[in-house]
Order: sequence, then structure tokens, then C-alpha cells
Amino acid sequence: MTRLLALWQKEWLALSRDILGLAVLFVMAAAFIVVMSLALSDVFREGGGRGAEFALAAARMIRGRDPLAPPALAERLRALAAEEKRFFRDLDDAKRAWA
Repeated sequence: MTRLLALWQKEWLALSRDILGLAVLFVMAAAFIVVMSLALSDVFREGGGRGAEFALAAARMIRGRDPLAPPALAERLRALAAEEKRFFRDLDDAKRAWA
């Protein structure tokens, strides 16, 4: 435990002396978050609301606000599953293309 504490103190001392290095640590993390959110924003925008639409339709049927229609729910669920299957297949193809 004392070795870990000594290592932590050594690193903290090094970072406190190197303000630019500390700034780079935070800037790189922030840049990564921004880049990844921009890269993935279109992916989740296209099909991200489908699951919520299905959940809303099911909840409305359960609450009695819409007529109960299990075949319609099943069809929506199948369509959602097909979209997700396509998404993951495309993701796998992209992964293979980059490998």
C-alpha cells in the first residue's frame, strides 16, 4: 500500500510541476469526447428513437389508451430487430474494413 501511495505522490508532484502536461490531459479527454460524440451523433439519431416509440406504443396499449393489439406490437418489434441487425452488420463491416 505504501508503494502505491508513494507512486501516487510522485505522479502528483510531477503533474503539479508540469501545468502544461496537466492541461493536455484534460484537453485530450475533452477533444476525444467531442470527436466521438460528433462521429456517433448521426448513427444514434437515425434509429435511436425506434425503441422509445415501441415502448411508448406498448405502454399506451397496457394503460388502455390504445386498443390492445399484440400482432401490431410484434410487427413493430420485428422491424426494430431487423433495423438493429442491419446496424450491427454495418458496424461489423466497418470494423473489418478498418482492420
